[in-house]
This record gives sequence, structure tokens and C-alpha cells, in this order.
Amino acid sequence: MQRPDSIDLAVVHPHRIFGLVQTHDDKPKRRLFEVLQAQGLQKNQDLTFLTDGGDSVRALVGELSPGTEHHLDWFHVTMRLTGLDQYAKGLGHHDPGAAAVLQGRLARIKWRLWHGDAGEALARAHKLAADVAALDSTYPSLPRFAKAATGLATYIQNNAAAIPN
Repeated sequence: MQRPDSIDLAVVHPHRIFGLVQTHDDKPKRRLFEVLQAQGLQKNQDLTFLTDGGDSVRALVGELSPGTEHHLDWFHVTMRLTGLDQYAKGLGHHDPGAAAVLQGRLARIKWRLWHGDAGEALARAHKLAADVAALDSTYPSLPRFAKAATGLATYIQNNAAAIPN
């Protein structure tokens, strides 16, 4: 999982990409604006940002040009889903039936996200988190699984507008 104080930001423009890591930039907003201006950014020019979905990057992107679009980078979504799938596989050693059900739910959440249905994915993620929290199992990673499931629901909620359809 990523650290909450890091930003992976790519501004994709024909033949132009810019990366920003907030922990290495004292004034990331100013630096980003200066780099964009140096690359010929025009006022009211449309920009598309692919981001990791962190709070700080959403705020940074939201303060730029009015034509700015923010899209969630699928890599970061997949990292979370893969981690949850690994927890479900581990649960399978203790409760194969519950693990299979949860893996199916994860697959459906992934499908909904991939097809831009953030609202349904969020509803399913909340249900997944509640179901994991309600499990009664000897699985030693169950608390981490529950925390990661809740984290997925929060992540989808925070980034629903950045999930393209």
C-alpha cells in the first residue's frame, strides 16, 4: 500500500509526462504550475491527470485549470484489489466457503470499477467490508483483511469521480 503522504502524478499530454512526489517537493503546487507553464500550458487548456487517488493530489489537481480531468490510475486500484484477494486466499485455509464467496465479490467489484460503475462498486465494497468484519474465524490476518476491505470502500468513495466510465 502507498504511504498517505506520497503523490504519484503524471500529466499526460502529447509526448509530455510529468511526475511529482510530494515528499520531495516543498511547494508542489507552485512547482507543478511552473513546469506546466514551461511546457506551454495555456490558460483554460484542458489537462488530464492520472493519479494514485491520494487526498493531497486530488486537492492539487482540483486547483488547476478549469478544464482539468482527474482519472484514477488503474495500477493503484489493482494493488488494493490484489492485496484483498491475497487475504481472501489466506482465509481459504481456515474457511474455504467464506473465502470463495469473498473472492467472487472482489471479482464483481473489480468488474464494476473497470466498467466505470463507481456507485455500484462502492455499495459492493461497503457490503464486502461489513461481511469481512462479521467473520468469525481463526485466520490470523483477519484484522488486516477487515482493515483493507474498509480501506477499499473509503478509497472508492474518495475517488468515485475519478473512475472513468
